[in-house]
Amino acid sequence: MARLRHLAPATFQSRTEELPDADGEVILGRAPGCGIRLEADSIRPRHARLWRDRGLWRLEGFGPDTTLNGARLQPSSLVQDGDLLQLGQEALTFEDRVELVPQALEEAVAAAPDDADRWRVWSDALQEAGDPLGEAVARAMGGVEASPDRWLDGLWREVGQGVLELEWRHGMIRRAVVRSNGRLEAQLWRLTLTRLLALRAARFLETLVVDAGALVGPEALSGVALQALGSALVAAAPRALRRLELGHHAGDGVPVTLPPGATERTPWLEPGPLFRWRAQPVVTVEQLSPGLRGPLTLGAQLPLRAPFHVRLRPAGLLVLETSGRNLPGGAGPRFTIEQHDGRSIVVGQGVTLNGRRVTYGVLLAGDRIGFDEQVTLRFGLA
Repeated sequence: MARLRHLAPATFQSRTEELPDADGEVILGRAPGCGIRLEADSIRPRHARLWRDRGLWRLEGFGPDTTLNGARLQPSSLVQDGDLLQLGQEALTFEDRVELVPQALEEAVAAAPDDADRWRVWSDALQEAGDPLGEAVARAMGGVEASPDRWLDGLWREVGQGVLELEWRHGMIRRAVVRSNGRLEAQLWRLTLTRLLALRAARFLETLVVDAGALVGPEALSGVALQALGSALVAAAPRALRRLELGHHAGDGVPVTLPPGATERTPWLEPGPLFRWRAQPVVTVEQLSPGLRGPLTLGAQLPLRAPFHVRLRPAGLLVLETSGRNLPGGAGPRFTIEQHDGRSIVVGQGVTLNGRRVTYGVLLAGDRIGFDEQVTLRFGLA
């Protein structure tokens, strides 16, 4: 049965409302007689309508502020599973799929996510109920690669922009990173997180990393704001969550810890600080191409106490300087890792961040920095 998932970015949570299982229309708006009522001030009494015709759902807006997947509506726009509807400041996703939720089997997988047998039992139950997610999980466990776009409900755009990084296991999201890199507008990062946590593919999400320092903004970077953010995320996160990281900063601040009762909602969530104040960045050399000459050695750990400049000279010569001075000019690509406003950033030419080519990036613990396809560094915190 088709349904609308009403997203609430303020709390990162969502709720669903079923749509009629027959041809007909549903009015969305603030008026008492609407089939689906939306209470926000930005919603008109009659804001838009959804209607089903011969099994297909279509959307019409009664004003210019209704969009479908970020684009203006065409006359009677076709709506499909996973589409994002935005009405004024309200956001909803359209879902039209078979969905089985065997809670006992899901609890078993969440309790022991490395147990392949539990995954197979869960996948088999989904397939027996006709849920296509079961087949996708089974194929992934069998080593058959498939595009995960179907299970991202439109978030593949954020993945393509580099503001959402995902690691997969058995066709489901295991680790997710939400970062800004200057591309994610302040009013959209909460919506991105809310959509992520509502995904079926995120049901067994184990690690969530949020670049809170960049997303919240330096003017709001306080222990109170970060604690509120952490508490809201724990309340909205999948039960399987084991690790939540909100980033780091070189300055001092109030400790940010798990909220009271967190283990009741997420029993496997690791204790410890959610945000690292007075962070001490360190760069580890993970890979060097054969033939490179210079001061960098495999496995070396370099504390980031001052800007860290590297240039690749002709004939495979790496030039390294760890001081406040820029490298002298010359041929060859170069990059710099340094502290800026308490954050660690990488800037340069020929640089990749977790496999994505960038000229600028805010660094988070665990990031891999590639340079000219010849050097790989791992960024961490001591």
